[in-house]
Amino acid sequence: KDILITHAGLTRGYMEHLGVSTAKEAVSLMNGFVGEVNLGGIERPGWLVTGSHNQAADTFWALCGIELNGSWWGEEGSGFNQIHGHACLYEWDGGEFWPDVSPEIRRNTLVNMADRFTITQHPNGDWFRSVDWVLKNERKRQKWPVLILPGFDVYLGE
Repeated sequence: KDILITHAGLTRGYMEHLGVSTAKEAVSLMNGFVGEVNLGGIERPGWLVTGSHNQAADTFWALCGIELNGSWWGEEGSGFNQIHGHACLYEWDGGEFWPDVSPEIRRNTLVNMADRFTITQHPNGDWFRSVDWVLKNERKRQKWPVLILPGFDVYLGE
């Protein structure tokens, strides 16, 4: 199964907006955005910009709770897993999930306190891993573990 690695994750709504159905198609299309000056046609901000949740938020802005994970929860699988940064489901310094994380997602999320990442297993077979320790947290990280993906080839687009 492919793994898509993006900044904030690919929401179901943004994938539909892009008109793609695979991780490779998404990578190829999004790589075409590199160097764009006017992002208005491709940008779909969510709560962090507008104050309203958007399950079609783009890979720059999606919150990982209600916008990213929530957009895929209970839906047909994407056929690929995701690794993202930008935000995490867990507020490390507070020791609890962020308020926008549903009880279902909380129950299906492994929280790794030592390395500050979460993995959420979706009922559709997809998993999402957050590797962001959240800059808002005051306590500084002492280490940043290397992300190793044994047995995978890296596709950077054409």
